[in-house]
Amino acid sequence: FIVKYGIKFANNLFQSVGPFILFLVGGYLAINGEFTLGALVAFLSAYEKVYDPWKEMLEYYQSLQDALVRYRQIMQIFDREIVHPIVPPDREPLQLEGGIEIKNGGFTVENGVQLLRRISLSITPREQVALVGFSGSGKSTLALVMAQLYDLSSGSLLLDGHDISELSKEDISANITMIAQHPFIFSGTLRDNLLYAVRAVPGEIEPPSLAEMIRVIDDVGLSEDILRFGFNAVLDRERVAPLKRKLLRMRQIMIHDLGELYDRSVEIYDASRFLTYSTLRDNLIFGDSLSGRYRIERMVRDPGVLALLKQTDLLDELIQLGLTVAHLTVELLGKLDQDEFFFRDNPMQPEEFPRYRDLVHRLDGQWPDKKDDRELLLILALRIIPARHTIARLPSGLDKKILAFRDKFLHDKEKVDLKRCCHGLSNLQMHQNIITLPEYEEEKDFIAYCPAEYLYSHTLRDNILFGAMKHDIQENQELIQRAMELFRREGLLDEILDIGLDFDAGSQGDRLSGGQKQKLAIARAFLKPSRILIMDEATASLDNTSQARIQKVLEEKYRGRTTVISVIHRLDLCPAYDRIIVLKNGAIIEQGSHEELMRARGAFHELAQAN
Repeated sequence: FIVKYGIKFANNLFQSVGPFILFLVGGYLAINGEFTLGALVAFLSAYEKVYDPWKEMLEYYQSLQDALVRYRQIMQIFDREIVHPIVPPDREPLQLEGGIEIKNGGFTVENGVQLLRRISLSITPREQVALVGFSGSGKSTLALVMAQLYDLSSGSLLLDGHDISELSKEDISANITMIAQHPFIFSGTLRDNLLYAVRAVPGEIEPPSLAEMIRVIDDVGLSEDILRFGFNAVLDRERVAPLKRKLLRMRQIMIHDLGELYDRSVEIYDASRFLTYSTLRDNLIFGDSLSGRYRIERMVRDPGVLALLKQTDLLDELIQLGLTVAHLTVELLGKLDQDEFFFRDNPMQPEEFPRYRDLVHRLDGQWPDKKDDRELLLILALRIIPARHTIARLPSGLDKKILAFRDKFLHDKEKVDLKRCCHGLSNLQMHQNIITLPEYEEEKDFIAYCPAEYLYSHTLRDNILFGAMKHDIQENQELIQRAMELFRREGLLDEILDIGLDFDAGSQGDRLSGGQKQKLAIARAFLKPSRILIMDEATASLDNTSQARIQKVLEEKYRGRTTVISVIHRLDLCPAYDRIIVLKNGAIIEQGSHEELMRARGAFHELAQAN
């Protein structure tokens, strides 16, 4: 900072002192008639030309000093001496049994505060131990010490008789798994995050099968979330290819087996009918383009589409419909905030409202002459879902004109065989034996909503339902539940879970909720074989049902196999542990089984009563 602001001072001083000296000396000489005012201005102009390169040079040295300081700071971090070696010298990583012993252990931070004091305890292999205590008692610190993330300031910690301070990181990774209260989720897919701990184990290890991964995510209660990710996935041709016939068959099974429930919840894609729960755009083209050329924003500029709209007397009628919706929206919502709540049943988006408001005020009831204005209104009209966007009623006869446009568009422009499409639908709706529909194998950009087609631009859920949902997903829980039963019966749930595992978790898991991150971290740990499992309030972000579920897994699948050390805050989970260790102010004040500690009516009893 001395260098940085010293250079800045020099720069400002040079900028100010130069003119000051020129005016002082030149002004004195001018007053005495020895110097003209024009010469003074000329000198000042010449000085300013010298100043610019000088300023650039000073700015360069200022930037150079900033870079040098930052570089030194970064190198100080990376040049820190490694306390524990990464790999063990001249030997393979240890294979421990899971015994832990601490002798008079203490841990003090830099400011002299003692977080752990005279800790002495012994944990036998495969014992399950709960660490409990008052807030700030050192529970998490003790867990971090056992995982070699902190080093004791005094005393010793032994793993199967080996001093932990002498063990390499590879030794620790091979034998200890830790789940933090706030786990780190890596950028990438759920599958990558799930397998991260297994891949980190040194040596050759057989990667877990899909069945093993599914078992683990089911154990932690994450399967429902991953199924939802799978159903909401948009799959490419390569991913669909091995499943296509099964998915098309599942489409038929859903319609046949769900019957009235399906009809009540879904409006099936029917090439011969006007669809009230689909957008006017979907009604017009009855399909989609993989390249996106029929997205509404591009469709309104497509000369072929516009010509066909004009030919079927739809263009002006749709523009007028868009104008009506815009006018009514501005009139109704003009004095309200642009809140999403008010736009739930409107094709207009809240952020678009100012633009449409300006358009309505500018037109003042007149027909739009500008091309951009007509496109804007056409976009609004094509977004309308008749059954939901009731702000403006459709003009009489519009549905028949749209069906006429659909026939011409599909037959003349996209060369779709409508008879084959409708014949497939009649087969799809048969309430008899399930038949195999012919598939269109050729790759093409435009795919119509035909029963034998997989809609690559739509989600897996949309492909299975093959229609538009009539109600929000929350109101269709019965349909979802029945659909899950059908998928389980047909043996397709594992395939959907496999697809869901490819969901991108985002940067540091920002596309997941707190509970989903926690479950993913626990599943990641459960998938990795290790002798010691340390859980630092690993279920803190989960609801009581999920916590109880994971506790049950620890009891049924880890008892007698793995040493478990768990920092817990819900004391009703304590009876499941072999031993409970109670800490206060960094020291162990009592330990024993749940029954023993409750009978003693000491600190644990006090905590239990307060909890």
